[in-house]
Amino acid sequence: MFSNLRILSGLSFKKEDYGQILDRGLNELAAGKFKTANRLLSHAHDLLPSETQANANRVLALLGLGNLEIANVLANDVLNAPTGARDKGSNLILAQALEQMGRFKDAAKCVANAFEADQTEFGLLELVGRLYWKGGDHALANTAWNQWATLDRAQANLHLATDVKYLGLPWVGWIGNMCHLDIYQKALMLGLMTPHKAVILAPSNRIANACLLDYWRKYFDVQMEDDQFSKANTEFHWETPIHTLQLKDSCMYLYDLQAYVEKLWADQRRPPLMQITSEHEARGQIAAEKLGIPPGAWFVCLHIREQGFWKEGASKFHLPRSADIRQYDAAIKTILDAGGYVVRMGDPSMRPLSRRARVIDYAHSDEKSDWLDVYLAATCRFMLASNSGLIWLAKLFGRPVIGADWLPMCPLPPSRNDIFVPKRLYSKELQRHLSFSEMLEGDLSYEWSGILYDRLRLRVHDAEPEVLAHAVTQMLEETEYGAEISEASFSDSIKINNKKIGKQFLINSRLATGFKKCHPEFHQNY
Repeated sequence: MFSNLRILSGLSFKKEDYGQILDRGLNELAAGKFKTANRLLSHAHDLLPSETQANANRVLALLGLGNLEIANVLANDVLNAPTGARDKGSNLILAQALEQMGRFKDAAKCVANAFEADQTEFGLLELVGRLYWKGGDHALANTAWNQWATLDRAQANLHLATDVKYLGLPWVGWIGNMCHLDIYQKALMLGLMTPHKAVILAPSNRIANACLLDYWRKYFDVQMEDDQFSKANTEFHWETPIHTLQLKDSCMYLYDLQAYVEKLWADQRRPPLMQITSEHEARGQIAAEKLGIPPGAWFVCLHIREQGFWKEGASKFHLPRSADIRQYDAAIKTILDAGGYVVRMGDPSMRPLSRRARVIDYAHSDEKSDWLDVYLAATCRFMLASNSGLIWLAKLFGRPVIGADWLPMCPLPPSRNDIFVPKRLYSKELQRHLSFSEMLEGDLSYEWSGILYDRLRLRVHDAEPEVLAHAVTQMLEETEYGAEISEASFSDSIKINNKKIGKQFLINSRLATGFKKCHPEFHQNY
């Protein structure tokens, strides 16, 4: 009898240790201390091998350390655990890791398992559909999305709230996402969505740009009170996700919808939703003069993504979207030679620019503010930017853009007066660079994960300085300053059929002519 008590006591003690060590490992993982997190999580799993939470999180730690091969093996071990061994949390953590690796279908199955464990969280079905969509399985994606939409409507009917949609933190917590409200509102105005009132629930301490949010008050009911935000989150469980929108007769992934909406909008000759107010413009002109831009001068906004803003360090996940600002010296010189000014956008974590006349490193300026960010993006001649949130701010106000060092191929800059210069992907297996159509295939279409590229043995090659400079020359010729910029003057959108994944891509913007001349093999099917 006493012997049995000692055994039970020992098990209890081990479980207590397991919980403490697991918590320490999770804290280290959240802090980006992957080596320590991996050691603690491994120890936690050794203490209680029947639990999968430690190993599911350990996969993320291994990815952070760059140990892709071991992470892949461990992910398979967790996937192959006995039925029911993975709880909801473990499934969702493993799905996050699998998505980073580009194993979208496996990730979708994990999220589906999480939904089966808790069917009150039917919003998980949107994520299931999105993962299948990114993995190229559109039939399963639509099945999950249709199930999500059905449960969503049922919940709305239950609460007598069929004519209202709530848009929460994901729509306002990041500048790019806040700009994507443009897609939502245009889809409503074009009649693609069932008419409804759209309410933005904005927690006051998490707004990416308060000035821009004020502009959205023209179209949305913006509720700022934190108590109202908490009440709504408690009372309503169908907050509208940002990545997939419910249309009248289907669901559509946001970035595919963006290209479709922008084509319809341009075909109908509609103006941008946003126009800078006279008060904002007057205030901005004074601020611009303080920065060194004289009245009547034109300028180009430059924003090349780096790893500092989100404190990504050496993380491979976001790395392919970033680029070296020093590679843009020739592009900057082209703007200066044409008589313009260059305003470098961004944040103080970025590499400072070398000093030169008419180049303003606004990212490091004491004048930097949310309202001035908006003014500069809204009034520039054009923006030269990599794939990050600020490029969508320029598009929101109808400015043309050069999508530079662009990855992935979906979404591309959305309008006909935009051009893009992609990064190229070199396949070690094929011993050549992938073509444009190959970069639109399956796992590569929407994903920028450097972890995925490593798994597929792909090497990322940045755009050449001379190609970037040529793109600037092209845009300068297309935007003679003072002339009205009209999308009607450009060629119509094109469609690329990808038979391998059974999908058609709608593309509105244009591949830069200099890139096409330098790399004719890239666009052989474009």
